[in-house]
Amino acid sequence: MTPRIVLVGLAVALSAFGCGDEGADQAPGGGDLGDGSAGSGPDPSTDFSLGVTGMGDRGEFQVRIDTADPAPPRKYENDWVVSVLDAEGEPAESTELFFVEPFMPTHGHDGTFEPTVTAGDEPGTFNVQRINLWMGGTWEVRFFLKNGDVEDRVVIDVFIED
Repeated sequence: MTPRIVLVGLAVALSAFGCGDEGADQAPGGGDLGDGSAGSGPDPSTDFSLGVTGMGDRGEFQVRIDTADPAPPRKYENDWVVSVLDAEGEPAESTELFFVEPFMPTHGHDGTFEPTVTAGDEPGTFNVQRINLWMGGTWEVRFFLKNGDVEDRVVIDVFIED
């Protein structure tokens, strides 16, 4: 066996055990956004429900799932409308939702392509389309938010049936 095959095999083995998640606690561009703890969203053992709200790692913002198509989420592409709230639960109208990342921590991979984020019909709401949850298991849907110099990351856990 050549050294390259051994290294590739080691990388695959580490990612299977969730050890290949370097940078997962950073915003796109490198800013540190948390301690790597599990998401603040629903318990994957419970049913999905609209209105679930996740608090940011830094406690600055919240994200609430207002609509989901399909509901509950299923494998492959999902479309959500979310509201961005401040720490007290009030609409955070001037906050930017600048990146959304579906991520499967158990395997250390993302959803293969970036969801599309557009402003919603109401202030502080966003349409998040093409959230690719392409295999069964627990996913983290990571929302990266910014208002001026204040950044936060909200994680909502979603369980996808096989």
